[in-house]
Formats: sequence, structure tokens, C-alpha cells
Amino acid sequence: MCIIIIDKKGGRLTETMVDKAIKNNQHGYGMVNLKTGEVVRTTDNKKAKQIALSSGPAVHHFRLASVGPVNEANVHPFKIDENEVLFMNGTISNINTQAGKTDTEAIAQMLSMVNAKKRDVILNYFNARFALVNTNTGNVRVAGSWIEQDELLMSNGSVLKPIMLAVYGTLRSKMGNHLNYMRNAEFVGSGWTQDLHRMPPASYVPRLYKGVDENGKGLNIRVEVYNVDPMQLLNEIDQLEGHPVVYKREKTTVILDDKRIVNPYIYFSQGEAPTGEYIADFVEYYKKTAPTNVHHYKSGAGYHMHRWIKDDDNQLELELPQTFYKSYAEYLKNS
Repeated sequence: MCIIIIDKKGGRLTETMVDKAIKNNQHGYGMVNLKTGEVVRTTDNKKAKQIALSSGPAVHHFRLASVGPVNEANVHPFKIDENEVLFMNGTISNINTQAGKTDTEAIAQMLSMVNAKKRDVILNYFNARFALVNTNTGNVRVAGSWIEQDELLMSNGSVLKPIMLAVYGTLRSKMGNHLNYMRNAEFVGSGWTQDLHRMPPASYVPRLYKGVDENGKGLNIRVEVYNVDPMQLLNEIDQLEGHPVVYKREKTTVILDDKRIVNPYIYFSQGEAPTGEYIADFVEYYKKTAPTNVHHYKSGAGYHMHRWIKDDDNQLELELPQTFYKSYAEYLKNS
């Protein structure tokens, strides 16, 4: 799996985190000191722990070999040119690698022929996470989906505690994606975003645009807040939302109904927002406007599915048969 950990201030890595990173990734440790530009590589895990906990501001990489043998030569980072080095978390299967070399080194060689200013843009086309580090200036650029926690930026959540996420649409309770994607999440509470945002009326899937429009118009948005498993957030929910292209996961502030103030992630829609009226509570709006037949709407790597029925009081509520979630392919085939 590997993991890249960026600690720009230094001293944020805990012994528990380092132990877990080494336990999960035992095939080498590499580091760039952001103050001195020093690059260190080792396959000695005891030495790796000592360096990681005493390095100051740095970018750390803990390797689990997927392409290339286990040796110090294949420990990240890899040199691109006299200024930049490359770290990667992921595997690129459709790239030619030399015998005994890694896919990361092959990408670094490719990037050496590219304008330095465009390298992070190119890397965003790969299904992996990258860190470009300038060893002269200490500047760090990243590509792919990352998680920030306790002033650390991480390429995956394998060493993290649960991550707080605010949801406003189909991931909310009783909505089409809740059971499939939030099944192991811990409910924190319901509330409203502290800042005003724009959510145009939507028949199936809401799109939330950050901030107010040019006329200062926007609304506090009704959300549910959950503690989510970090790996599920990265591997499943980010893909469902098309992060960071279709929606982008960013930090926000939510005031819960019990007056607690929390700072979860939330997904903001990208692109230009339509102007006009906005809604504050997607579920309440949907109850009033949803049709009574079944719909499916693809977004990212998943499906938003809804089925609304009339109850005894002639009110709309959501029915979510377990069969909806057994097989997307079967459901779509038979719908």
C-alpha cells in the first residue's frame, strides 16, 4: 500500500503512527528534510523509526513493495532533476519499467522531460497519490486524493483515527447511498453549516457550491456529521463523489443541534454554479418533490438510488430494500 506523510512543521508524527506505518509497510523508508534538503533512504526499520521521529519538517515515505524488488535503490524518493524528487503512493500498471526498477522511478524519468510547472497537473491523471519536493526550497506539491489531520497531510488513512465528514445529500440517513457507504460510520450529530453556501434545487443528486453568489445570496445547509473510516473515505466515498474533479472534499465548520461546533470535511461541487433559488435541506425538499418510482443516477464510481413510497398518512418516505445494495449491476440490469 505504502504511505506518504507530509509534516511541514515537524514534530507532528507520533510513535504510534510511525509504528503502524512501519508495520504496514516494511520494505523501506525514505525522507526529505524540508529545511536542509537532505534525502535519507533505508531498509532498516529500526533506523527508519528513529529518523522519522527526529527529522523535523519533512516528507516521509513508508514502502510496501508492489513493483520492483526490496532494496535501498527502490526506496522513495526518486530524483527527477537537480531540484525535484518524487514520492508515490499507488501502483501504475500501464507504464513500462526496467527490470528491477519501480513504476515510481519510471514516472520520475518521464517527468524529467516535462516543464516543472506542469508536473503536478500531469500526475493528477494517474490513479495514485504523489508528492513533488523541491530539495532546494522545501516546497511541496501534491497530486491525487489526500487527507489532512492534526497538521499532517497523508496519502491514505491507514495510520489515522476516524475522519469527520458532513453529508447533505444521498449519503444522509435513509437516503440511497447511506447504507452502502456509511454502514460503519459513527453518527456525531445533525446541524447546519456555519457559513452560507449555495445548493440549487435538485431532483436526484444535490450539488453544493462553496460560498455565496455575486449578490451575497446563500443559505446555511442542513447536514449530518459522521466519523468515517479513513480508508473507506479515500477508497469509496471520494470515488463516489468524483473527488477532486466533480466534487472536492474540503474542511468546513458545522454548528450541531446540541450547540457543539465541529470541523468536518464536506464535498463542494466544482464548476460554475447556476444562479437562482437555493435550498437549505435536500431531504426535506426531496420529500416534497420526489416521484414515487425508482431512479438511479450515476456519480463517480457509484450510484445514487432512491425509492419513495406513500405511507399510511399519505406522506413521502424512503424505502431501501436490501436487494438494492446486493448488486448494482443486477439492479440496473433489471430496472
